[in-house]
Amino acid sequence: MTESEREKLFGYDKKYLSLGITEGGACRTSVSVPWERTGNAFNMRIPNIYFAREDFDDPEILEQLKKFCITGCYIFTPLQDYDFLAQFTEIRDLYIEYGGAIRNLSFMRNMKEWFLLYLEDAHLENLCDLFPEDRENYPLASRCMGFYHCQVDDVSAMQGKKIFLSELLVWPAEPDPEEKEKWRKAAKEARAGRFRYYM
Repeated sequence: MTESEREKLFGYDKKYLSLGITEGGACRTSVSVPWERTGNAFNMRIPNIYFAREDFDDPEILEQLKKFCITGCYIFTPLQDYDFLAQFTEIRDLYIEYGGAIRNLSFMRNMKEWFLLYLEDAHLENLCDLFPEDRENYPLASRCMGFYHCQVDDVSAMQGKKIFLSELLVWPAEPDPEEKEKWRKAAKEARAGRFRYYM
């Protein structure tokens, strides 16, 4: 974390905070918008303060973060471990670039209010941690999901649930008609307002 960002964190006087994670904690001047609908773009929780991954091992920083409601997290650097995110249960907008180390979304299991998820390069067995059996999903809780060059083996977690997706966007590494059909069925089951499988 840079010294200027650290000063910003310890002087931050608002209730809600969104985190940015970069190599060395360097600030970014822009963030990509993956969502097609303007309303969804406006709901993004763009980072207020930037951190390095190792900052989340610092007890002083973690104690300071407890003062805020962490509603967003944008990760712009590859990480080996994402489990530290599980402590931020109020995250609503999670954006992960270079997520090649991700094999499951267990760190999201207790993020009950998430509504925007953008993920790159992950290989997931399923999406069960997004839609746990023991959690009620409300049809008016419109969500957006974007998967860029991800492999998701099983998307059946969206079946038989009260789920409404505003957007389901899939950018495959290699377009596959069978994969497209799998995602199309999932989009229909989740009543996606907008579904894209980019060929």
